Amino acid sequence: MQTPRDIDHELTDERPPLERLRGSVRELIEPFEPVGEDDWDALRGSSDPPQG
Repeated sequence: MQTPRDIDHELTDERPPLERLRGSVRELIEPFEPVGEDDWDALRGSSDPPQG
């Protein structure tokens, strides 16, 4: 959990965005698995023709 001091530091950090992100990833869980693979059918909606 962030403390008020952490939040204050984030607001005053003048480093470029990519430099601020460097080292922020602690762990990759299944990095090669597709993200939201099951959501694609829901996103297609009814405007796509039926398949089959």
